[in-house]
Amino acid sequence: VTGEAKTIPIVGTELGGSRRPVPHPLDNCTHSGHATPHAKDTVSYTSTVVVRLDRVNTASKETRMPAVTRTTRDGWIDAGLAALAAGGPDAVRIEPLSASLGVTKGGFYRHFRDRDQFLDELLEVWERRSVDEVLTKMGDTKGDAATNICRAGALTFAADLLAVELAVRSWAQISSEVAARLRRVDNHRMDYLRSQFARLTTDPGEIEARSTLAFAFAIGQHFLDCDHGPFTRTEAIARSAALIVRSPL
Repeated sequence: VTGEAKTIPIVGTELGGSRRPVPHPLDNCTHSGHATPHAKDTVSYTSTVVVRLDRVNTASKETRMPAVTRTTRDGWIDAGLAALAAGGPDAVRIEPLSASLGVTKGGFYRHFRDRDQFLDELLEVWERRSVDEVLTKMGDTKGDAATNICRAGALTFAADLLAVELAVRSWAQISSEVAARLRRVDNHRMDYLRSQFARLTTDPGEIEARSTLAFAFAIGQHFLDCDHGPFTRTEAIARSAALIVRSPL
């Protein structure tokens, strides 16, 4: 700044006193010229003042807070499904989930009203992924019926869905609401199986029997704990599936 002399009060000291002067904001400036004590404890500057920009706003830069990490709604859903798969509905608790995600409980309530709503959302997502998305992946089902049945089963009980599936089935034993949802899901699956087996046989009884066998086999194989003689478990399961879906002789 150039021009007339500027008068700047000296704060926190007295001329000739023993108290240490309180630094003035312009201490971070360089200047030329001289300072003359004034009768009213002021300093009169009559020269150019050059601001050192490298010291301006240094404090504000150093105290800048890091960005807050927030978990998305889908992130909460995935964490909730993982907890459900690992320990059932009792394992789906807000505080442990918050800790595992490294966020506060407040993040949960930005997405969900309460735990009950969250549990409903978990079931909704499970149903969509295990039915609607499976059918979307299947695409055109006018191909080979046996191939369609096997592929639908593989997608439905894929590793990322199987543990949740089994947890929901266990949950349905103690909750009528979950049982009603599970019945709806299973009915959708049975309808698909009937539509495919109807392409292998026209006998209504055989269609129903083979659809039931295929569905029961898809779920029940995960509860078996037995030996298969000269065959590996993988071989036994593959032979069983081929027998169920083969065309009538």
